[in-house]
Amino acid sequence: MSRLLDELIQQRKQETIDYLRYLEQIKELAKNVSDPAESASYPSKIDTKAKRALYDNLDKDEELSIVMDEAVRYNKLDGWRDGGIKEKKLRIEVNKIINDPQKTMELMDIIKAQSEY
Repeated sequence: MSRLLDELIQQRKQETIDYLRYLEQIKELAKNVSDPAESASYPSKIDTKAKRALYDNLDKDEELSIVMDEAVRYNKLDGWRDGGIKEKKLRIEVNKIINDPQKTMELMDIIKAQSEY
């Protein structure tokens, strides 16, 4: 009986240790999600959240990300997110850079989600 009790205690201790490790992993993942700049190394010119989003979705191409960021900032008009002609004009400019309609649509969703724009 004592041996069985010892085994149960050991099992419970191991489960507790495993659970604590799991919680540490969850904590680290949450930290990475809340501050991705800390979790991934970005080139020094990729210095805003919008540029990071572009960089992450343009195959980590630094130059293309910067060109795209500048194009969006230069070509966006006030109220461009309404789905009308202003958004269409910006989408055309984005497509001129990457020349891929499907990728353009994906990038437009990412660009629209950035409060910097």
